[in-house]
Amino acid sequence: GTSTWTTNYGIRYISGDITASEDTYYMPIDVPPGAQIELKVTLTAPAKTGMLRGDWVIFNSTNTAFATFYFEYEIN
Repeated sequence: GTSTWTTNYGIRYISGDITASEDTYYMPIDVPPGAQIELKVTLTAPAKTGMLRGDWVIFNSTNTAFATFYFEYEIN
């Protein structure tokens, strides 16, 4: 991006079969353009099997979502 992601930016679970221990995770530190960080998210697979997915958004300091992504796993 072109702006710093402050600790008011984060990711939020919005739908799907694969849930997380928390619905919202915030940036642990300010992240300037071009930098990388690692966010650890604990996911919980449901009892059902098959190709399962959890949908997420990335939001800014005004709580406006500006990107989406998903986790997808084959559960046997």
